[in-house]
Amino acid sequence: MKQVILFTFTMLFVTFGSQAGAPIWTFVPLTATTVSVPTNGSATVQYLITNQSTKSHSLAMIPITGVTQIATGNGVCPNLFTLSSHASCVLSLQIDGSQIQTGNTNGPVLCQQGSTLECYKPSASATLSFSAFESQYTVGGDISGLSGTIVLLNNGSDADTITSNGSFTFSTPIAEGSPYNVTVGTQPLCQTCIVTNGSGIVGASNITNISVSCSILSSLGC
Repeated sequence: MKQVILFTFTMLFVTFGSQAGAPIWTFVPLTATTVSVPTNGSATVQYLITNQSTKSHSLAMIPITGVTQIATGNGVCPNLFTLSSHASCVLSLQIDGSQIQTGNTNGPVLCQQGSTLECYKPSASATLSFSAFESQYTVGGDISGLSGTIVLLNNGSDADTITSNGSFTFSTPIAEGSPYNVTVGTQPLCQTCIVTNGSGIVGASNITNISVSCSILSSLGC
C-alpha cells in the first residue's frame, strides 16, 4: 500500500509540478493570451519564461495544432531551450487561423527534458485561448477624372472621402460570402461620378476592380 501511495504522489508531481508550492517556471504574458484570428490570418502570443530554480533545465513545448513556435530572434526561446538559474527567454507563438481546431489549449505546456518528465504551464488566467472567425477582405478600386471631393459609400455606410485620383480602399473589411455595394454618397462640386463594377459578393480575395469615373458638368454655373 505504501508503494502505491508513493507512486501516485510521484505521478501527481510529474503532471502538476508547476502548481505545487512556488513555481519552478513562471509564465508572464507579454501579449493578450485570448485572441480571435481570421481564418485567412494569424496572430502572435508571447510569454516571458523564467527558470526560478537554482539549477539549469531544458524544456520543450508539447505541439499544439494550429500553433507554431517562432524559434529564432533575439531573446526568443528555441524549440528545445536550456535556461540557467533565474534566466529568461520569450516563448513566441504564431496562431494560424486556417488551422485552428480548438478554442482552448490548456497550455502552452513545457516539459523538462531528462531522466524525469515534469511539465509546466501558465496559470488559469494566462492560459492560451483562441478562436477563428470568417475571413475578411477589403473592398476598393480606382477613381479617375476627379477634380474635387467625393464621398463613396459601401453598403450605405463606411464613408470614404476622396480628394485625388488613384486607388481607394474602404476601411472596413467585409466577410467572405457577404455582399458589397459601392455608391456615390456625395458628388464632387460641378462633377458627376459613375461607379462601375460596384456590387457583388466577396470571394476569397480583396475586391480591387471597382471603377469610379468622374466628368465635369456642362451646366451653367459650373
